[in-house]
Amino acid sequence: MEVKIKEKQSDNLISKTYDWVLGADGVNSAVRQQMDIPFTGRDYKHSLVVADVILHNPPSPTVHARSVSRGLIALFPLPDGTFRISLEDNKRMTIPVEQPVTPEEIRNGMQAILGNDFGLGKILWSARYRSKQRLAAQYRKGNVFLLGDAAHTHVPAGGQGLQMGLGDAANLGWKLAGVIKGQLLPEILDSYENERRPIAAAALKNTDLLFKFNTASSFLGRMIHWLGTQTTKIPYVEKKVVSLLAGESAYYHCLRRKGDHKLVGGRLPYIIVCLKAQNQERLSLTELLRQGRFVLIHRGAEKLAVELRHHYHEIVVATLDAPKNILNDGQAVIVRPDGIVLWVGHDLQQANERLRFWI
Repeated sequence: MEVKIKEKQSDNLISKTYDWVLGADGVNSAVRQQMDIPFTGRDYKHSLVVADVILHNPPSPTVHARSVSRGLIALFPLPDGTFRISLEDNKRMTIPVEQPVTPEEIRNGMQAILGNDFGLGKILWSARYRSKQRLAAQYRKGNVFLLGDAAHTHVPAGGQGLQMGLGDAANLGWKLAGVIKGQLLPEILDSYENERRPIAAAALKNTDLLFKFNTASSFLGRMIHWLGTQTTKIPYVEKKVVSLLAGESAYYHCLRRKGDHKLVGGRLPYIIVCLKAQNQERLSLTELLRQGRFVLIHRGAEKLAVELRHHYHEIVVATLDAPKNILNDGQAVIVRPDGIVLWVGHDLQQANERLRFWI
């Protein structure tokens, strides 16, 4: 595929040919526009504020957020000691995005919502913007793929944008690498859109509801908002909400078949495994997946492990160390390079059927 790149400084037009093009170039993606891929949805009429600031008396813990009838503020520490502020001030959401953000506006919003400006100092950078709620009609067109904000964008409610972009990259990366190396069939790449687009569609729906929840101004809306915030103080509900916003509860339903174990299509919790090949070396599944290979983890299913390893030499075999209750005795689980569970069971034929499409 021929790609033309224009250098900003010299205005020179350079033409290069690539086998694959990955469009991770943001909401206004030039790649998406050049490929004529529709980006459907809507724009919000409310304007939001984001800024990087210095706080002389930062909160503890440093990640701090509060939602009240006036609006919502979230504070996030940055590596250099400064803070990113995300401000949804219900009294100022109709201000045109062209109007500059002032220190007084941020300070007043912090005082009204947080009851404290935490020693607000210099404003290093700020912007006023209107969020979009849009989803690309397709994530792939030939050898061109869309990732991150180029494929989906939504209001920042719940802070899910970055992790979704990383999820896109994690899903596509190992598949494309395998196809380029000749280790995987090209048809594998079709699964990228099938798996990731429904995740984005669900996130757009959830963030829209969260935004309406946070910006509700009617008496009924504020009452529902108050009840909702009180409910999230219940440990079980809090855990569920955090899991949803963190993407832990996201499932690739297209991977599931009738009768599948509940783990198929999702991610395993944090587990420790042992590698016999390295003299029973103990390590986390996360560390093991850095090899970029399929992993078979079993609990007393040595025969199954040996048979699969014989047919699929690239698969890494490990035994479950902790927690033991993830699997029953004689069970095994196959995990893809991106950490997604492909299969759970004890039947060799079933395991073969699942792996045959992938490797």
